[in-house]
Amino acid sequence: MSFQEWWKGGLLGSLRKTVAREITQHRRTNAALIRARPPLRMRVLQAALGERGLLRILVSYSLFVVILLLLEVVLTNRHPTLVPTWANAPNVGPFLKDIASYLLAAQVTVIGLLFPIAVALVTLIVQREDASSTSSDVQVYYSETLAYRVGASGIALSIVLAVQLLWPAHFFALRAGLGTPTSLFKILLTAFHLAWLVANLAALWHFLVTSLSFMRPVERALLRRRFAANVAIPRDLTERLMVTLYMNAPNTILQRQSAVSDDGSPSLLFGSDLGEWGEVEIVSSQAVDRVLHDVWMRPLTWAIRRWLNRCARMPQDEQRQDSSPTLVFAPDLRRPLDEPGVVCRRRNGAPLSQFEKFVIKHCFRFRKDRQ
Repeated sequence: MSFQEWWKGGLLGSLRKTVAREITQHRRTNAALIRARPPLRMRVLQAALGERGLLRILVSYSLFVVILLLLEVVLTNRHPTLVPTWANAPNVGPFLKDIASYLLAAQVTVIGLLFPIAVALVTLIVQREDASSTSSDVQVYYSETLAYRVGASGIALSIVLAVQLLWPAHFFALRAGLGTPTSLFKILLTAFHLAWLVANLAALWHFLVTSLSFMRPVERALLRRRFAANVAIPRDLTERLMVTLYMNAPNTILQRQSAVSDDGSPSLLFGSDLGEWGEVEIVSSQAVDRVLHDVWMRPLTWAIRRWLNRCARMPQDEQRQDSSPTLVFAPDLRRPLDEPGVVCRRRNGAPLSQFEKFVIKHCFRFRKDRQ
């Protein structure tokens, strides 16, 4: 791919988005990867369950509850004719509470089936004599069965159903004077819980089918190939392309073949730790012990070129042999940033302005090391 095409990374020129689009295009055109696509039911479940953890699921649900409650308040106060008459029936509340109890019991049963099977199969995998493939087989199993996603979704729904037995959102709305006599909010939320449970049951079916298939050598080999084509290979390509784009970013920013020049023109170095070389320009204490996850190339390019223009207007130092303005960016995609969290060093040239420092500092996106 061309190193100058990081506008594919959206408005900010995200390197990770650029690479993700390249990987997606490659997977759509590569015949071997197309043949190894997961079945339709797995793709649907992946889209429905997502990759969110328990906390993110609960936060998303809380926002949904707030929006639904506000919708009920608006409808009952401004458009009361749109509220169906059956939503005002006096026996709706106890009926919905019974339904919530049944849904909770069903979801707890699902969780009771999920975890013992997962633990039992992982134990069998670990006890195999061929220890060299144990770790990879465990990764294949968890990835292909969607065990983590199914478990997180099931536990989240159990928490939600247990809490909603008391309808806390409706209670606080009443305390705030926003309550309404209708049960429309409770009915819609119960319908959502039912749809969520159905999705979890479908995910459990996929988990059971894949778990049983994993015990057969032929099916296990197929799952390994599918895991390699859809997880391992894209992950490896992503890491390689990220490193390549990041290390070659100076060529595009400087618009020349080499990022380092001996003729006195500016130089840029990415992913280089030269120790105490040069003056410290940008320090981020929040980035210490974190790995570089993404770079916003568009604002970064703008800030660096702004600095280059100021350097070009400076009088050249004829007394120094090494007067080339140089910026060195220490963050690396493969290792955590060491203390004190130096992000950028400068040697020669004009100092970075406060605004340039602010832009450059926020263009480097860090996250915790997951190794």
